[in-house]
Amino acid sequence: MVENKLYKGDHRQGEIEILQECPVYENRFATLYDDKVKFPSGAEGKYLRFTWNAPYGVFVFATDTAGRPLLLRNFRHETRSWGWEIPKGFGIEGLTPEECAAKELREETGFTGTNWRLIKSIHDKNLQTHTFAVTLETPAGETEREAEEAIEQVRFFDKDDLETLIYGDQVSDPMTLFFLQRCLSALS
Repeated sequence: MVENKLYKGDHRQGEIEILQECPVYENRFATLYDDKVKFPSGAEGKYLRFTWNAPYGVFVFATDTAGRPLLLRNFRHETRSWGWEIPKGFGIEGLTPEECAAKELREETGFTGTNWRLIKSIHDKNLQTHTFAVTLETPAGETEREAEEAIEQVRFFDKDDLETLIYGDQVSDPMTLFFLQRCLSALS
């Protein structure tokens, strides 16, 4: 679990102040709280809060030398649906974000890459996520997927497919949509 100094807030400053942290569920990925809080009005109550327990996260914007994006078709338990998305994962203690991104790419797609570039680091919901762009080499071989993953297919998408993905219902992940729009602009 990542230990961060929690800012409890101040209801007198218009914030929702945490009076008592109340974890109700925790696993290796996340913790769910039902905190006792004080609202800006001075009323007290309960409020749900969610935190990630990973040290960081990684997103991989992977393209071939022609600029075609590589996506994987994944079943997400949270949404109970299949969809196309970028390779991504939780960080691992002892690995740099770039090493972890390369590991996720290899595990989920079977590819390795060159010319790794950090696009942006994003801080959201107590998790720093590092977004990398990479040019793919030939497949490294078999994937090494974790037992908890439900990946059905990995493929490249041509320019003609990108608008269908962007405006259709096969992609719901915001980072994947951003990546696809970026690829469409580059291929146009």
